[in-house]
Amino acid sequence: MSQSTTLFHSLFVTSGIYQTLHHFFIPPKEVLQKDDFKRISSPWYQWVDGRLQTFAYVIYQLILRVILFVALLPYLSVLFLAALFDGVMTWKLKRTNFDYTSPVFHRFGWNLFTHLMLGLMMLFWLPLPLHPLLIFIVMIIVCVVFGFSVGHVQKRI
Repeated sequence: MSQSTTLFHSLFVTSGIYQTLHHFFIPPKEVLQKDDFKRISSPWYQWVDGRLQTFAYVIYQLILRVILFVALLPYLSVLFLAALFDGVMTWKLKRTNFDYTSPVFHRFGWNLFTHLMLGLMMLFWLPLPLHPLLIFIVMIIVCVVFGFSVGHVQKRI
């Protein structure tokens, strides 16, 4: 948690990106204090300031989830290699006997793999609080589906 906070502050706050965005969308306080300007634009700039804070929170959530993904990557790589090995061994077994490798299962596996990866990328940007295990569970399912799909590759003798 502290690593993500430090990274967020160094990338977004200390670098001046947030301050630049704030000055780009919201005029200085001297301009906002004028009576004519205050009467017309007060609700608008409050709304814009709220959207900037929400954008900063989404960036913070993204950094937090990427750091979590990088922390889980060694475990997921072991699981991915195990699923790949299982898929290749299943495929080799099906080559030596008369087992049927279904192209429907193969295509279903690849489509599910693709959709889960795209869904995972969308989960990274989702501006809602998610349980950290959700990303890990989705990646476990991705690894298993990948191994399943490799096991149903067509026979090549």
